[in-house]
Amino acid sequence: VVNKIEGVSGKGFHRVAWDLTYASQQAIDPHQKNNGKNLKGPMVMPGEYSVCLTKEENGVVTDLSSPVSFNVKQMRKGALKGSTAEETVTFWLELEDLFAKVGALSLTLNDSKLKIDAMAKALNQAKVVSATLTSAIYDLKQQVIEIEVLLYGQKSKRAVSEPIAPTIYDRLSVAQIGTSNSTYGPTETHKMSYEIALNDYLILKNKMEQLVDVKIPQFENELISVGAPWIKGQSLKN
Repeated sequence: VVNKIEGVSGKGFHRVAWDLTYASQQAIDPHQKNNGKNLKGPMVMPGEYSVCLTKEENGVVTDLSSPVSFNVKQMRKGALKGSTAEETVTFWLELEDLFAKVGALSLTLNDSKLKIDAMAKALNQAKVVSATLTSAIYDLKQQVIEIEVLLYGQKSKRAVSEPIAPTIYDRLSVAQIGTSNSTYGPTETHKMSYEIALNDYLILKNKMEQLVDVKIPQFENELISVGAPWIKGQSLKN
């Protein structure tokens, strides 16, 4: 499935148009209203596609027509010879995928910050005073700061317009701005920016997984053992 388009239901004739784009794969935040509603994926490459009309009612999907095929053609060719349509769209899709992964990492980081803040409050209200856990919660906060700097750069320097090393978002922006509105395809600079961003993401992903999958759960278990208050997301108490 390339994309799904919602149409108007009800009596009469209705028309809906596809804008020749893939469905957006950007990370979804349930706390934001209309999340992803207006986001679009990259444009598809020229070729043959098919469309099918379906109806969804009370959770039941019914096909209303057989698939109908049609061709998408390139309207005009650029003055300069660049990448093939397949190479161009492949790069767009790779870039979209990496943007989505970095977005998911960013949302996970935000949730982790809230979780660590809640654990710090729970520790303060625990029935046992523990210097070890106080030190551990401090270390967790420092690890979050380290990941934030790698992801967004140093906020203190940005605030006074001091130069900082390019962040993963800076690298992705270079690759996206230079290629998203052109069918010429990626240059070597765009490809290099994408590769650096991908390598940075893999480093961040490893750090984030250690924090979320290992260190935070370990600390939560320690909190339970010292009689700390319940925190949202934990199993309900008996």
